[in-house]
Amino acid sequence: MEREYAETIEGADYRYRIVGGCAVVARCLAHGSVVKVPKTLGGCHVVAVGEECFASSVRGELSLAAANGDLERVELPSGLTRIGRAAFRGCHRLASVALPDTLEQIGDLAFSCTSISSVSIPRSCVDLAELALRTGPESLEGASAPYLSKIDRIEVEPGNPGFCAKGSVLCRKLGDGRLVAVLCPGKAAVIDLVGVSFVTPTAFAGTYEIGTLRIHEAIVFEGGCGIATNATCESVEIIMRDTDEQGVLRLGMPSRREQRAVLESTKGTEAFDLPSFLAAYDEAVAHETDRLLQAKLMLARLARPVHLSSTQRAAFLRVLEPNFDTLVVQFGARNYWQGFEYMIDAGMLDRKSISHAIDVLASREDTTAVTRLLALKRARLGDEEWDYAL
Repeated sequence: MEREYAETIEGADYRYRIVGGCAVVARCLAHGSVVKVPKTLGGCHVVAVGEECFASSVRGELSLAAANGDLERVELPSGLTRIGRAAFRGCHRLASVALPDTLEQIGDLAFSCTSISSVSIPRSCVDLAELALRTGPESLEGASAPYLSKIDRIEVEPGNPGFCAKGSVLCRKLGDGRLVAVLCPGKAAVIDLVGVSFVTPTAFAGTYEIGTLRIHEAIVFEGGCGIATNATCESVEIIMRDTDEQGVLRLGMPSRREQRAVLESTKGTEAFDLPSFLAAYDEAVAHETDRLLQAKLMLARLARPVHLSSTQRAAFLRVLEPNFDTLVVQFGARNYWQGFEYMIDAGMLDRKSISHAIDVLASREDTTAVTRLLALKRARLGDEEWDYAL
């Protein structure tokens, strides 16, 4: 077994080994919230932070657990090339680690159970273990609560030959130029996977809140992992195999209870199956309990009926048509003009029924909505007749 040396520098106790004339930090016991790892120990350049170096629980060392439990920031020196497995595991308050521009490798679970919220991968770092940036527990099976990743910002220095950031998504580069999504943030306004060919099984593991998810119909979920089922998602945009603007299918998502089944439908098969996804989506919309949200989603599907079966179309219309006047009033009161556009596209508003809708809005003195509907009538239905509903 290699000999370990001890040294105290700037309020931190280090134990290290000399390997090939370079220092490898085996343990660090911090005495404050900030640690600056020195460039040299024992006169040798520090090249690595070893396995479980800062881990807050190592072989029962309770004093180490107490001290490093207060650690909030770590600065690593230039010249360091490797961060070992579980190096910072359990440092729950650790929110920032400055990665040097010489770093080449980060081991599995290096930041497990920490509060790291942003990561900037240097150009030199080309070896990231699969779970290198997991901020949750080592195993997710049997966990008492879902894993919610703390990371919401990922950057990769330009020129990195192995990785890049596509928006908020960390991607691995393949030799042929294709991209593999390896890590999605815990929370993001947009997760854009258009241009990404593959998604790894752990990419969505800690994702819990998505504004808009953008994917291509040809995307492949490795191992049939699918989209994160622990996440809430407001909308999905699917770029279909034709590439013009008409090939974009935009879907607002139902409430969380129903959307889980939609996201679950992406699991089990590697190739994304658009018809199956839409069948699950339509079924979820049919069971939506928020009636106004349900109406909006149904109308959007009727307006853009990609893979919408005649049976499902008839079912949607049976829900919507008896509530025509109510929908007109609610859309007008909420200034939801897109709803009227959808009603025209779905065939629910024609020249005759739009005049009735204008009368309904006029009876409620909703002049703003009447004005908008008159303009829509002229623009979409080509009716230039005067309307005296006002």
